[in-house]
Amino acid sequence: MISSDALRFGDELNDDVPTRDLKAKRSILPFLLVVTIQIFDLIIPTVTGYVWYLAYCASFQPSFWTVCGKFSVVATVLAALIFRLLGCYRTDIVVDRVRTMRTLAIGFAWMIAIGLATAFLSKSLNDVSRVWTVVWLVSWIMSSVAARLYAAHALTLRQAAAETVAFVGATEWTAHVCAQLMAQKQSALRIVGIFDDRRDRGAACFVGSVRTIDELLELGRRINIDRVILTLPFHAEMRILEISSRLMALAVDILVCPDVTGFNLLRRPVMPEWGCPAIRISVCPLSGKSFIIKIAQDKIIGFLLLLLLAPLLIAIAIAIKLTSPGPVLFRQQRHGYNNGVFEVLKYRTMRVDMSDSTGARQAQRTDSRMTKLGRFLRRTSLDELPQLFNVLRGDMSLVGPRPLPIGMRTQDLANHEVVQLYAHRHRVRPGITGWAQVCGYRGATENPVQLQKRVELDLFYIENWSSLFDLKILLLTAFRLVDTKNAF
Repeated sequence: MISSDALRFGDELNDDVPTRDLKAKRSILPFLLVVTIQIFDLIIPTVTGYVWYLAYCASFQPSFWTVCGKFSVVATVLAALIFRLLGCYRTDIVVDRVRTMRTLAIGFAWMIAIGLATAFLSKSLNDVSRVWTVVWLVSWIMSSVAARLYAAHALTLRQAAAETVAFVGATEWTAHVCAQLMAQKQSALRIVGIFDDRRDRGAACFVGSVRTIDELLELGRRINIDRVILTLPFHAEMRILEISSRLMALAVDILVCPDVTGFNLLRRPVMPEWGCPAIRISVCPLSGKSFIIKIAQDKIIGFLLLLLLAPLLIAIAIAIKLTSPGPVLFRQQRHGYNNGVFEVLKYRTMRVDMSDSTGARQAQRTDSRMTKLGRFLRRTSLDELPQLFNVLRGDMSLVGPRPLPIGMRTQDLANHEVVQLYAHRHRVRPGITGWAQVCGYRGATENPVQLQKRVELDLFYIENWSSLFDLKILLLTAFRLVDTKNAF
């Protein structure tokens, strides 16, 4: 909940408060600054390159355009394309220092990577001075950073890029939308007021600050309002259309952000499909580029780990064969990707005549079915190493929700009976390790609370997947193996 004082609602409508701080018309300063930055980005690489050519290379290179100039021009064009693709010239990014620096850093990283690859393939690396290249790039980057920091400062100081917004509807939903906008836009947003003809029905947080629609029309004639957002209840369609018709007398953007409280389906994103509006219920967690990155990461790292650990894998196999009769590997049916079934591989840790292929009975801390070597393998998680073959085979991933036995039961209930969203964790390939495991949820699930927490952590991983998140989990796994409290 937010207060009206926190957002300064309605002050602009008081007779004793001047409106000079608000824009009487749309400012062209943001447009001019963005254009200036674009021109700057086209000029500064060549200028800095020429300056450092004169300072360092002029004595042994007859002409700037022989080598250095060509590099400067190619880099300028490449950077301009990358910056535009990343949105570096969007006003909302230019005014935000943090987002500006982040997109600029990503842009230069891509430009340097592509430039180095191009120079390597064209055998041009030996043609250019390394000293000139380094000082030129550093000067270029520092100049770009300084220019954008100045632009952000100028826009913030004059509030030229601040978007002026008016809300129609003095409801609790309006307070929620205001809070969301203020959190995202920060200094780039100015809320000029809350307007509603039904002031007696307004939310408590807007008491004393709500004005009428007629006052909004009057304010719109005196100052610039970029957009009007209608936050009325979803069922008030006729009232929304009537108010919209009145507001069309102003040259403003009119948006409807209806109060969907109680309409859970409508809280999901709406997107056009085949010319019709469609509500997106769910999205495939890994598709396209993400899917390819995940597969490549699994295959490459999995193969390298298999080569590195091959002596240990062989030694464990020999030890199992020498210490107890039966096969080296234990195979068990488990749920996998798309709720399918696959055969997981593990080192056998129990006596052959006591093994449970269905997984109905979970391993206990003092389980008499385990061999002495098997107890050590389970405590150190070395029994999971054969699953590297599952990874290379495509059944599993290095990181993902741990696959649980099909017949596993928690307090005599099947997993899907304990946790309603249990099957949702099968939307990605299961992993040798996962976010739940590094958070301490290893081993058996002795009660429904443990299973619930494990599923919550698995779903958090699926919703927040990234390549860096996978690497973080792999590194944390190495440290968590020392803690054997929940491993048995």
